[in-house]
Amino acid sequence: MSILSTEALDAKNSLDALPAEQQKTIVQQVLEANPDWIPATEEAKVTLWRTMLIGVIIVGVVAVFGGIFLAANTLDATAAWVLATAAITGMIGLFAKSPTA
Repeated sequence: MSILSTEALDAKNSLDALPAEQQKTIVQQVLEANPDWIPATEEAKVTLWRTMLIGVIIVGVVAVFGGIFLAANTLDATAAWVLATAAITGMIGLFAKSPTA
């Protein structure tokens, strides 16, 4: 089930059919008409980055302690360790330079 209306799906499909340069122009015009959609100020970008970092750290800490708890009680801690590894990898990814930057 799609969250887009039929009209929105038609607009998206029409945009997909255009050449890349025209797609870029249309997206830029939409963003100019709606400047609050994507954070543009440095403060907004830092706030977004900080929020994501804190969230990933919380997930990682909970997963690590959950894994330790499960392992200490001789239960299967595989799922907790997988989650902890994913959280740590996600945190490292927040520090990596964007390939498009």
